[in-house]
Order: sequence, then structure tokens, then C-alpha cells
Amino acid sequence: AKKGRTLVDAQHWFNRLAAQHMPDLGAFVSVIFICARSGRLWEASEWLRRMRESGLQPDSGPYNGVIAAAAQAKEPDWALRCLQDMLETSVQPN
Repeated sequence: AKKGRTLVDAQHWFNRLAAQHMPDLGAFVSVIFICARSGRLWEASEWLRRMRESGLQPDSGPYNGVIAAAAQAKEPDWALRCLQDMLETSVQPN
């Protein structure tokens, strides 16, 4: 219950921030990692997609968050696809 609430709180905070100005990379990364800790792989991936659509160029941080969510969800193929996406977009894994 608390994990879900944390994600809901983060999404609410993000939406309030977005209403005032364009969220930065750190705001997206924060929500992605909260999704990862909650084991919400699809949501983490969606936030990475939203980041790209906003015009921000992700560095390794958001990708690491999605890979962590894939590990939490026991989805190694998803993690591998995320790593391949990193390499295709010239983001250096760390």
C-alpha cells in the first residue's frame, strides 16, 4: 500500500511541477526510480517515453531506472532492450 501511495504522490508532485514549468531531467529520474522501487516496469518505461517526448535527452540515469524496474519485475528481456536503446541513442551505460 505504501509503495503505491509513494508512486501516486510522485506523479501528483510531477504534474504540479509540470503545470508551473517544464520539468527537468531530475524530476523525470525521480519518478522513474520510484516506479522502479515499486516494481512498476511499465510505468517506469512510460515516464522515460514522456521524457523523450518533452524534448529532454535522457542520460544513463533514466535508463538505469528502467533497467532497475525490469530487474525488480524479473523481466531480463526488457532490461536488455533498454540497454540496446541506450547504445542506439549513444548514451554511455555506467
